[in-house]
Amino acid sequence: MSGRSGLAGESVRRYDNCSPKGRQGSPGCSGRTIRMGMLDTLVTERLVAT
Repeated sequence: MSGRSGLAGESVRRYDNCSPKGRQGSPGCSGRTIRMGMLDTLVTERLVAT
């Protein structure tokens, strides 16, 4: 996974995506781009549930 960011109005949005996708474009990886906050929540919930 690698991070990237973009602006939405005046706020910065941070995303995680597949590393090869960032370098090679869509053919590099079939993984999705996901907002970091959402990924953090999903991982935390999964860890707490186990």
